[in-house]
Amino acid sequence: QSHPDVMNGPLTEWLATQSVDDVVDLFQAMRIPTCPLRSPLELLDDPQLTSRGFLEPLPEQPGVLAPRPPFTMSHHQSGSETTTWQPDPDRGPGPLSGLRVLDLARVWAGPLCARILSDLGAEVVWVEAPWSRGPGEVPQSMLDVAGYFAPSDSGERQWNRNTHFVKYSLGKQSLALDLQSEVGRAAFERLVPQFDVLLENFSTRVMPQFGLDETRLHELHPGLIYLTMPGYGRSGPAENWLAYGSTVDSHAGLSNLIGYEDESPWKGGVAWPDPVAGLHACSAVLAALWSGSHHDSGGLTIEAAQFESTVAAIGDRIVEAQVDGPFAAIGNRDAGFVAQGVYRCADHEAFGADQWIAISICDRADLTAVSELCGADLSAASHDEIDAAITAWTADCDAMELTRVLQGAGVAAAPTFTAPAILADPHLKARGSWVTLDQPDVGSFTAPLTPLRLSHSPVE
Repeated sequence: QSHPDVMNGPLTEWLATQSVDDVVDLFQAMRIPTCPLRSPLELLDDPQLTSRGFLEPLPEQPGVLAPRPPFTMSHHQSGSETTTWQPDPDRGPGPLSGLRVLDLARVWAGPLCARILSDLGAEVVWVEAPWSRGPGEVPQSMLDVAGYFAPSDSGERQWNRNTHFVKYSLGKQSLALDLQSEVGRAAFERLVPQFDVLLENFSTRVMPQFGLDETRLHELHPGLIYLTMPGYGRSGPAENWLAYGSTVDSHAGLSNLIGYEDESPWKGGVAWPDPVAGLHACSAVLAALWSGSHHDSGGLTIEAAQFESTVAAIGDRIVEAQVDGPFAAIGNRDAGFVAQGVYRCADHEAFGADQWIAISICDRADLTAVSELCGADLSAASHDEIDAAITAWTADCDAMELTRVLQGAGVAAAPTFTAPAILADPHLKARGSWVTLDQPDVGSFTAPLTPLRLSHSPVE
């Protein structure tokens, strides 16, 4: 990662001579996460979505397809032999008090789902492989590149200091088990009947290889809610593909929605499919719990594929492409607004250079307000001319002060914050959006709370 040109040049030259399908087949066979880049229209013919029947006709729009819900549920048993979970205030605060969750998840999507369940009051035990937090010693080159340790210091016990791990382990208990060993699997099987929910986001081959497929899990616990979060689902030509959010975003159409006019698609800097899938999966568990508390539904398997969750998140674009034609990237603009963009502001004493403000001029009234504020007649201006006038105006303005002025005039505007500015934001502070914690291997640090507020029980 420190020297990307060493690989980028030769790889780019070689890729230019290959077909997309051939590269995907080769790299997936080598267990390298790779997938095609699709546009919203191309998703209509995607073999994986077609095989799984994920796009369904809209009853009110003949000939137009749209994503079905981003998860499926299958019941296993019901009747008097199964029990359903009920909140138990004596076992802690939160609406999920008394719920016990076995979390086998890795990376981001699954751990986020379990973290939210924990914040809502569930008791979550994170079952980790003994080696899951990395090597005993981390080389300085990796510290400098990865940014997982602050300030670029792994400390004496780095396995407890990785910032990504710390965020998603908050509120959880940890248990190290080697599920590749008979002893580890036996211990795990003794745990399953003691928990209400089990979740994992392995590839589809992993749990069956452990001898822990859904049939076995429901033999161990007939009333278990089993959530599996494979990248592409448990069927279809891409079932066994290795998947990460940083590749799934392109396959699911997100990269095709990002970019400037007349340029190739851009990849987002964040693996958005992970939080999208994690939130969908969490909502599926909550729906299953709600259903079970009213109808003795018994054992349940929830399948929440990351690819399908992401496709569902851009369902409006898929419908729009079929009705209005192919989507063309237009940068920060929006076809439904008079003008929209992100504009550079003056340097900030505390937060330095590279300060910007986002402004959306939704209608002619907004345009009149902006014209009066910036001192330019924009009534007949093109979008390029509006951008030029606003850019000249904002260059000497403080982003926060200008935000207040524009909001006061009824114009949608907000500063584009860096992390230090987010931590200092008075609105977030007033809302109690942060919590300060102390961890023996990290020290005192501030973390964001899950942004839910419930009137009758806390979210911690």
